[in-house]
Amino acid sequence: MKSQVICDALNTVNPTSAQVARMRAALEAQLPAEKPHRRGAHQQKASTSRWWTIIPAAAALFAVVLLGIFVIGRMDKASPSVSNVPAAPLTLESLQSSANYKASMEIKDYVQSYNATGDVDETLSESYRAYGCRNTEMAQKVDEICTKYGLNKVGNGISPDTTEEMFTALNVRSMVRDSGNGDVTTSNPSYSADGNFEFWGATTVSGVDYPIEYRAYRAMKQTLSTAYWEIENTSDYQWSNSVTTAGTDVLIAVGQNNSLVLTDTGDSVVVIVVMNATTGDSQTGKATLEAFANTFDLSLAPRTRNDPAETTAPTENATAIPEAYQPLIAKYTTALTEHWGGEECINADISLLVSYVTTPSELGYALLDLDNDGTDELIITNDAERQVIYDLYSLVDGNVVHVFTGWDRNSYELREGYRILNIGSNSAASTDYVYCHLSKGRLVTDSLIRFDAMQDPDHPWFRGTGENDLAPITDENWTEDEIYSAAASLPIAITPFAENSAESYDPELADYKAYLSAVATDQTIVVNYYALRDLDGDGQDELLLFNRDWGLCKVAVVQNGTAREILSGFLYLCAGNVLEYLSGGSGGTGTTYYQVENKTAVPIESIAYINYIDNVKWYRDRDFDPLKQDLTPITYEEYQRIADTYPRMTMSDCNAKALPEI
Repeated sequence: MKSQVICDALNTVNPTSAQVARMRAALEAQLPAEKPHRRGAHQQKASTSRWWTIIPAAAALFAVVLLGIFVIGRMDKASPSVSNVPAAPLTLESLQSSANYKASMEIKDYVQSYNATGDVDETLSESYRAYGCRNTEMAQKVDEICTKYGLNKVGNGISPDTTEEMFTALNVRSMVRDSGNGDVTTSNPSYSADGNFEFWGATTVSGVDYPIEYRAYRAMKQTLSTAYWEIENTSDYQWSNSVTTAGTDVLIAVGQNNSLVLTDTGDSVVVIVVMNATTGDSQTGKATLEAFANTFDLSLAPRTRNDPAETTAPTENATAIPEAYQPLIAKYTTALTEHWGGEECINADISLLVSYVTTPSELGYALLDLDNDGTDELIITNDAERQVIYDLYSLVDGNVVHVFTGWDRNSYELREGYRILNIGSNSAASTDYVYCHLSKGRLVTDSLIRFDAMQDPDHPWFRGTGENDLAPITDENWTEDEIYSAAASLPIAITPFAENSAESYDPELADYKAYLSAVATDQTIVVNYYALRDLDGDGQDELLLFNRDWGLCKVAVVQNGTAREILSGFLYLCAGNVLEYLSGGSGGTGTTYYQVENKTAVPIESIAYINYIDNVKWYRDRDFDPLKQDLTPITYEEYQRIADTYPRMTMSDCNAKALPEI
């Protein structure tokens, strides 16, 4: 029996298109040898080596579709917010130790091993049939697992016409972005009101000659989601952590049949299943998966910010700015107009987040009396969908006190009653949610809720008034949503720094002006950031250009008064001013390291991953020429040693700035 035969049979019972899509996806997840064709990609090869593992699952899934049910995970009570919460990098260990993953695998193993016979019990609700339950005994097992792990069962799903309609309904930013390399397509979107969703898609990646097809899932942590079923056996993958050019931590799994990209958003886990080009003999390599991950917005940040007048914090007239605050406002104005990088911001004692701002209009200030002492505080905050406080200043006895500064994993939000919610995370298994109030230039803790899966994976939530009186939360009905419902978000009306500034042009770019004008006319790439760095030690800075996803894409030099490009593509700047160039295709990937010498990029090391030569995966290329390869087999350990020799730097490490208009 083939998966297509099963799917054709399902069509005869007249399910909806969304139901067919869901079941086809589930069947194909169990049949790795039968992926849909890629447009213009290699022909798939069939394999029957694992048929015995999928027959029970196929039977259960077939029963679900016969009943015309299409559901995805949701909570019994809709969440008041699906905004993301900062989280630490997801690891294989933290994934496997999570209650959601354990519960999902337990119900999957149970359903696949259950020898169900007879007709489906029509009295079972949709929340049970979502897992392939056919009778009361199976339903009781689902209840048992949900109770064991403190999760909710699934419910009805919604099938919109487009993914954009789905993201709009969920009030989150679309994950799908223009890759800049060709067509991007999506299909089969579905979601539930609490934030769970899934869709199919295809996107293009630089250096890959075919569209990469995928299935994307969001699994809310309060639900028993079947998205984790897509992972199957974790030992079938090579796991590693990476960071996208947008700064999102991702967990990458390179597999022979499918590959995976996962990220923890705090309140959910996103699972993207990448369908490899040619099943059985061509993996999608790590470098390609990293480039693939860069084509998504994985923040799942709220799409819009409600700003009704009666619930918006007022701001004072600009003419009433206390004299002590005026130098601070001038400093932020300078930082934005001069496009300070991360190092400059840190040295100036302002938030690193300021270096990420592209225009002064994105950031502003407000004057509010947060502690009711008759003196306003100075709040530096953004005007984005999720409003966070970058820096807070207060006047104590006439002196300015820098109360706090925020960064990526230590955010501050203003809530009702002028309370401040601080969310700090140091790992995927540990996050603190602290409600505080301002008093005499310092934050005073009102309540602390801690998520600590390392201390108790089954009951990871703790509550108290401080560090010394935390107690486990034993209320089975308690959910993470109660953290946010305790005090509603209070939007801040700001005065944008754009009103205090005028765009400036970095005089150090003067020699690159003609080159940058040519880059600006290139329709194949959008460059948003730049950094100047002396790569060859001759005392003259070279130009590094970064795209809108914070990825290094071009390097240029000035020689004899003329700027010219010496390297372009998918690049990284590594320690020691070494440049890393990534290339790839369906047959493998390549990594070449360069040093800049005499205004030229000179290769110093080249590694290739090729999976069709003598079953050896890793090679060193002594020729540095893809058309004249001189390959020597090496071990994976040797490859890793080379990669560790040249650790990658981030855009922030390069002290990059927003590129002004030419």
